[in-house]
Amino acid sequence: MFLTRSTRYNITAAEERQLKDIEFNRRNNRDGSTTRREIHDRRERRGQLEQESGDNRHAARRDEIERSRAEIRRLRALTEELQDIIKGLTGSTDRNDLVEAFVDFKKHANVSSAGKAVNEQGFRKLGGVTNYEGWKKSFQTVAEIHNLWEMYEGRFDALSTTTDQKVSIKFRRLCQNAMGILQSACDRTIRSSLQSESIELLLQAMLLLGERNRQREGAVVWSLFKKFFTTILANTGSVTELRNKLVEVQESLLAVDAGYRLPVWQVNSHFLTALTSAFDNKVAVLSSDESIVSVTNPKDFQTLAREHHPSREQPEEVHVLPKTRPSGHRRAEGVLQNEPECQIQAKLVQRSI
Repeated sequence: MFLTRSTRYNITAAEERQLKDIEFNRRNNRDGSTTRREIHDRRERRGQLEQESGDNRHAARRDEIERSRAEIRRLRALTEELQDIIKGLTGSTDRNDLVEAFVDFKKHANVSSAGKAVNEQGFRKLGGVTNYEGWKKSFQTVAEIHNLWEMYEGRFDALSTTTDQKVSIKFRRLCQNAMGILQSACDRTIRSSLQSESIELLLQAMLLLGERNRQREGAVVWSLFKKFFTTILANTGSVTELRNKLVEVQESLLAVDAGYRLPVWQVNSHFLTALTSAFDNKVAVLSSDESIVSVTNPKDFQTLAREHHPSREQPEEVHVLPKTRPSGHRRAEGVLQNEPECQIQAKLVQRSI
């Protein structure tokens, strides 16, 4: 008896159609897929539509961005134009305010008095780098006192380009007068140099003087030290003037830097050696005073200088009280009766000479 296994060799009609479709799809589809082509076509079309839709969305977004940028540029241009208009209006207002300030300033400016002040004997004119800083302070003080300093600061320089003829004439005239004062405040050499420059505005002139004469520490310090040690009684004329010049040089050194303060003992020593031989006896007496050259506790220079008061430079005058002779005294040597005794002595001295 044989054992048999049940085996299914027959397939249904539906399965057979399905197998045929799979084989058909496999042959017809380029990608070798066994699914129906129209499904892929639908998917491809859907993908293309989605891509086209995405591209359209991106294009629309780009267009929107470009429109926004164009609008921003337009608004920016309008803003700049508006700012220019506001600036023009503000500049016009500022110019009017400046004109009013200048007119008021001119009323109080005292040109003639300032010109006289810089020509007074007590005003030291600009001579170069050695006195520029001190001169500038003195000149500024004079200009401020006579209500002119704002011109030298350049406050009204914008009026040099004004189209208002009346204001322009007043401004230029005041500039010329103030420039003359500035030139008068300089010595002959610097004045000639300043006049040779084609400068109309005072601030430019002040800057030029500062550039040419501003203290350059090395050269100025050397110049001041040289001036100090070459200042002697023989070229100053009096002890008082010698003292004043030495003090002036020391102040100039301190203006450069406080570290250039000269030791008191050195100043005292130079002062004594700068005297003439007429003071040898006095110097010999003072040289025994150790405080003059003491490093720790030196005698003050002003105190030392006062010991050589100008009255000591000349022989002491003898003051004679008027004294009359008796009315009955006879004339003697051409002297009239009843003349004061001091007049008689003066005449006798003149005759003896």
